[in-house]
Amino acid sequence: MQTLLDNAERVRDAHFAARSAMLQSLQGRAHSFDEESIRSGVFTPVHASTAAWSDTVWSGFAPPSGGIGIPRLTRVGEISRDVTLPEAPHAQPVTIPALVPIIGKGGLVLLAEGKQLDAARDVLQAIAVRMIAALPPGLLRLTLVDHLGVGNNFALLTPFHEVIRGPMMWHDPRQIASALDALIEHMAMVTQKYLKTQYRDIEAYNAAQGVVEEPYRVLAIANFPAGLDINTAKQVISIAQNGPRSGMYVIVSVDRKAAMPHGLNLADLTRFCTVLEGTVTSGFVWRPNVHELSENAARWATDILGRGRVVLDEKPPTEIVEAIAGRTDKLAADKRSVQVPFERMAHESWWKAATDGERPTTAEGISVPIGRRGSEDQLFELSRGADAVHHALIGGKTGSGKSVLFKVLITSLCTRYSPSELELYLVDFKGGVEFQIFSELRHARVVAIDSEREFGLSVLDGLLKEKSEREAKFKAAEVKDIVAYRKSGGAMSRILLIVDEFQKFFEATDRIASRARAALDDLARVGRSFGIHVILASQSISSSAGGELESGTLNQFGLRIALTMNESDSRRILSKDNDAAKYLSRAGEAIFNAKNGLVEGNIKFQVAHIDDAEVTEQLRRVNEQSDRAEKGRKPRVFEGNRAATIRDNAKLVSAILDGPPSGRRFIPAYLGEPAQISDDHTFVKMRRQSGDNLLLLGQHDDTMFSIFTTAVTSWAVHQSPQSAQIFVFNLANIDDPLFDQFDFFRTLPQSVRVIRNRDVIATIAQIAETLEERLKQDEDAPESARQDNILLAFYGFQRARDLVRDGMAVKPVVKQLNRIFHDGPENGIATILAGDTHGNTMRILEPKDLNEFGARVAVIGSDSGKILGEHASSFKVREHYGVLYELERPDLLMKFRTYGLDQLDWLKKHFA
Repeated sequence: MQTLLDNAERVRDAHFAARSAMLQSLQGRAHSFDEESIRSGVFTPVHASTAAWSDTVWSGFAPPSGGIGIPRLTRVGEISRDVTLPEAPHAQPVTIPALVPIIGKGGLVLLAEGKQLDAARDVLQAIAVRMIAALPPGLLRLTLVDHLGVGNNFALLTPFHEVIRGPMMWHDPRQIASALDALIEHMAMVTQKYLKTQYRDIEAYNAAQGVVEEPYRVLAIANFPAGLDINTAKQVISIAQNGPRSGMYVIVSVDRKAAMPHGLNLADLTRFCTVLEGTVTSGFVWRPNVHELSENAARWATDILGRGRVVLDEKPPTEIVEAIAGRTDKLAADKRSVQVPFERMAHESWWKAATDGERPTTAEGISVPIGRRGSEDQLFELSRGADAVHHALIGGKTGSGKSVLFKVLITSLCTRYSPSELELYLVDFKGGVEFQIFSELRHARVVAIDSEREFGLSVLDGLLKEKSEREAKFKAAEVKDIVAYRKSGGAMSRILLIVDEFQKFFEATDRIASRARAALDDLARVGRSFGIHVILASQSISSSAGGELESGTLNQFGLRIALTMNESDSRRILSKDNDAAKYLSRAGEAIFNAKNGLVEGNIKFQVAHIDDAEVTEQLRRVNEQSDRAEKGRKPRVFEGNRAATIRDNAKLVSAILDGPPSGRRFIPAYLGEPAQISDDHTFVKMRRQSGDNLLLLGQHDDTMFSIFTTAVTSWAVHQSPQSAQIFVFNLANIDDPLFDQFDFFRTLPQSVRVIRNRDVIATIAQIAETLEERLKQDEDAPESARQDNILLAFYGFQRARDLVRDGMAVKPVVKQLNRIFHDGPENGIATILAGDTHGNTMRILEPKDLNEFGARVAVIGSDSGKILGEHASSFKVREHYGVLYELERPDLLMKFRTYGLDQLDWLKKHFA
């Protein structure tokens, strides 16, 4: 009995000695195979890439950080070998982890048939889980292909974030083809644009650039070649052959009995991969890719692994998968939000140059960094070099980082160049406030926030005028362009126009669209010679009512920057054959293309990150560096999302504070601020001539009352208190919040009566009598003998119950009112009539009465088509806006921003 126990103990000791010797041999020979793996500890059983699913490492799993090194070997199962040692009478079975060289080396092919295919598919999922666990979160992207299983063969991976596993498991051949196209495109971009001849592989690239690490990509295919044709199968081979340098690998299970696509030799795939081949009696046998290994590594793979039997790992338990997903998903998603700090590009040398008066010029063009590509800055350049581009087209869907790109670009430009070298015109058509932060910037000439189409068009018109003025200067200096003009000693800044959501110009087929199209075409074709550059941006460029820009115009935009967007928009922003932007996955990731969007010009980069606080600080420093002349400059700011400010109306404020100007033959009734660049605010001329009455229609009470109040106040302050009378008809309901606001009119310096509904008939009769007296006056009487001006101002006209017609009959008081409309203006009696809709107003008036209102204003809900003429359909009126139509200029509609009701407080303080 003791002899048996002694023999068993010797056998046991021999077994462990054999296993120890084998492990030592394995590690010794593996050192030459992959020295970094030894340093990284991948041969210890506690590493996620090598630990068995039963290991305690999984109970306390924590995602690795970025500093532990990249695991080069990944466990697929165990190798069983019979080892004979002198101490043991018989060969002893020894098992060690079966470690596959994937990252940094090549792919893996599992050849199987029948039930072995199930084991092969299971280990594909196990490998994927191990790689997710072994790599720092966010550093792995999976592309999963499962034609036969429709995703079931990768079901274990569904708990992971789609940032890791992709949006879905691809099964349809068309989907598979598209996914492979994306991988090939990415592989080419990394190889040609990132690595070039500068970096040995993706590991060297990531180590050098530091901030934006390029993730590894693994293509996992169940049941190759199912779902593939000869073309897509060759793409898989191309990835297996060329992918490892760019961080892209293939792991596939192959049905050995499946027919290969015609013309495909499976050896073309396996020659670039390590192969595990299923056998009838011995499980899987290692077929290493010997020709790819060094001599020592090949001997290790052949001697140690090639003679063993590989038992594949089963799928990991669900609880382990869920634990890994729970600890990596958020980190991986956060990793997608990569940030390149702006301060990495805002060099202190710039500020020193500014202090020393040595800031660079724009004489030879513009060049500033806007992000990082690898270890280099991505430069934004216009009119620089022999192959220069002069204008840019930028696109990106909501959340893609387009707004941050603009802030980075503008801040970078302003820290680099002085206001005398670069002027900015910033126009934003969407409802955001991205450009608000630049409203005090001395480089900016115009800042339009939530702009109207009319204002944008006036900016284009202004630039065309500037172009003409520069052309005259060039002619006088006998030069042809800005470069030559600057060389001749002339001072001239470059101009950069940025229009966000530019397609709003073309949302209607009208005069604005056609003029904007012509202006943009002119600026795009010849603007560069005059130092005028254009950046057009959009979330989505699509056909619109007014049509798109002509292709000839877009061809002038040689620089294209595309952030995350769908395929169709990528093809519009870049070029019809370039869908690269659809593969972008994180905010701020973009395609830079200075070759008119051609595929060969694609460069992927990461836009720098800057927050509003840093923009403010950078611009504060910019303004401090401005010279004395520049410090007096302030941009014209148009905030389309806010009401206008009456104190910005210098002429009206002057009349309020200093009294009416002399020498005018008309009284201006101001309405608001024009939705275009103009030297004056919008007003109606109220003269002593036929038709000079004002009609206001709309259902937005605050907007209506604002226009009404401003017009009446303006009429009052442009004449002396002794020469005018005002009758304000307050027809608002008594519970209307605006009812008490009518007390304001009593503070005006003129004689003002506020009339309620019960006194309407008597007051109209009184004024009609005054009109009759004036009509009897000799027309040849001197000007000094003419009577005072009278203003009738009706608010809520539709509620004048005593004026509404009975059936078809017109009441006598209305006939008196008709006479006032017709003959009043020539005799110093003008009318401002404010109602809600055309329909309600015409319950009192007759159609011919509209002809007596030479000026008409429509706001929201006014039936504008009935009072603005044939062009009304192209105008969209919103809160704080009105549209002015004058019979004298029937082809011109003028949109304006109304003053806010809060302006009443300022007026009350003055008149109190």
